[in-house]
Amino acid sequence: MRVKKYADDLLFSSRIFNFAEKKWFIKKIKYILSSQKLKLNYSKIKFGQKELVLNGYVISDREIRLSRNRLSDIRRIVKFSKENHHLIDQFGPEKFILEANKLPLKYRNLNVYPFGTVFQFVQYMCGYRAFLISMTNNNYTLTPFQKELQRLIRRIEAQITRLI
Repeated sequence: MRVKKYADDLLFSSRIFNFAEKKWFIKKIKYILSSQKLKLNYSKIKFGQKELVLNGYVISDREIRLSRNRLSDIRRIVKFSKENHHLIDQFGPEKFILEANKLPLKYRNLNVYPFGTVFQFVQYMCGYRAFLISMTNNNYTLTPFQKELQRLIRRIEAQITRLI
């Protein structure tokens, strides 16, 4: 049996170092990866100047925030829960999960990783809640994005409470 190893989504950032101009840097990464019998996928290399989108997160020199697509997934889950929690009482948790696994999410492949139980669905929402809380700024001057995150956290909490 052959064991496959891989590393995924490496991110390098610098305010003073222009990675696109330094070809030796990519060669060094390739060398390090090959020492571990890993390969560099050149088609996935991205260089960003002001900001970079990676796995649903927007990384800039000022902040890390959720991309519109990632926020869309979170809103879609919250909306689905709000509109369909009654399925649990009417038809049982299996119907709720069957419908949840039809959601068109961009950051979770429900064909490969379907929700098995309502508990797993709730845990998924709890994970997003925890992440959103970590992204909120605790200072007194809230940006519109910060306010939106707080509203979304409250909506997630309402749905979690409804489902448990």
